[in-house]
Amino acid sequence: MNRHRLKLSLASALLQLLAPILSCGLLLQLRRMMMRRLPFIRLQSQVSNVV
Repeated sequence: MNRHRLKLSLASALLQLLAPILSCGLLLQLRRMMMRRLPFIRLQSQVSNVV
């Protein structure tokens, strides 16, 4: 089983119809190509006074 497949609950019929489209390999590749081009968002820590 492919670990990138969309995992659904059986309750939602709409998601069951969309699952083959959303778990398409072409969409996965397009998503990966977009994420390589987009800049990484810098995270800011709000932790203070930790012992």
